[in-house]
Amino acid sequence: MRISSIALWVITSFFIATAPIHAQVVGIAAIVNEEVISALDVENRLRFNLMSANLADNSQNRRRLKSQVLLTLVDEKLQMQEAKRLNISINDAEISEGERILETQNNLPTGSLKEFLRSRGLDESTLLAKIRSEIAWGKVLRRRILAHIDISDEEVDEVLNRLQSRRGTEQRRVSEIFLAVDSPDQAENVHQLALRLVRQIREGSRFAAVAQQFSQGVTSRVGGDIGWVGEGELARELEQALTGLSAGKVSNPISSPAGYYILFLRDRRRLGEANALDERVNLRQIFIPLSASTPQQIVAERMADANRISAQINGCETFDTYGRTLEYAESGDLGTVRVGDVPQEVRDAIGELAVGQASAPLRVGQGIRILMVCDRQQPEARLPNRNAIRDRLGRQRLDMMARRYIRDLRNDAVIETR
Repeated sequence: MRISSIALWVITSFFIATAPIHAQVVGIAAIVNEEVISALDVENRLRFNLMSANLADNSQNRRRLKSQVLLTLVDEKLQMQEAKRLNISINDAEISEGERILETQNNLPTGSLKEFLRSRGLDESTLLAKIRSEIAWGKVLRRRILAHIDISDEEVDEVLNRLQSRRGTEQRRVSEIFLAVDSPDQAENVHQLALRLVRQIREGSRFAAVAQQFSQGVTSRVGGDIGWVGEGELARELEQALTGLSAGKVSNPISSPAGYYILFLRDRRRLGEANALDERVNLRQIFIPLSASTPQQIVAERMADANRISAQINGCETFDTYGRTLEYAESGDLGTVRVGDVPQEVRDAIGELAVGQASAPLRVGQGIRILMVCDRQQPEARLPNRNAIRDRLGRQRLDMMARRYIRDLRNDAVIETR
């Protein structure tokens, strides 16, 4: 890859409140094999990434993220060029599906993406370019790499034997953000970006949203989720970072030969042993609504009623019938849910309940809730099957080969940044 020594600048001007966005940011940010990435493209992507990851749009975040955004746009340009070279096309249905995925990732109603962008002064063509490059690169990888990945029965047997020998050892559900370092002079900028992303995640930004916008791993489209991994299955530096990390916590940036990782430990379990959080329960509830203006005397009376219901009502049919007779309450079937997916206060309330037993009243912001477990489905204790192991090995190999592929495209390209 040849990069010019022209002074490194990405955006020639920042926002001027009274000017339209097309007039605010002009110029060329980079030229990739004679194709232009405009400063406006960078600005639009930068603003979208900041919003998607819930990062403050300030000078500090812009300074940290701007170079990474440009590198991402360069890679997307190379991916589109490679797709064109291979005569790969993208149809309208695929673009529409890509828009729906972006809407889901950003909690937008179906069909509202373009209006969402316009309402914030963003040029929709820049985000459509992102969608097109993701689709095109996926097709490139399927044609050039995935079709040639062959996981042998012997490889699957080796993993199965190792899992059998490690039955009872810990597994971790992990998500990742990967930020590549392609040359030593990039290392410090990428490290600072990683630190910034960790800080924002710990302050409340969703890990999955940050991964979708910034991670350069193949897991970025699924929010960085790499699934369940056992002890010793990750690189040594990643294993060390997970040691002592509590479920629900995010690691500090982890230096690796390829770049920096940020890991999110979502859950822990024992290999081959049932996980209590995987238990599924059918829940019913009686809900007694209250408001901030409800007199305290009424609140006390309602709480007394709730305690009486909790102590006296047994059995789901009786629970449902009684709930329907209360004029001031609502009752209903909450369906069957995984214990690990319900809020902690609900998990605590139903944890030791027998089927048909009512919980103690839960005081919540909008009222009082009484829960009853009407069925429990115990989780199965088993090892991953052969197909799951084969898929996991295939994803790992695809990730490694895809990184090598894009690195080779960069090395062969003529890239000029301004």
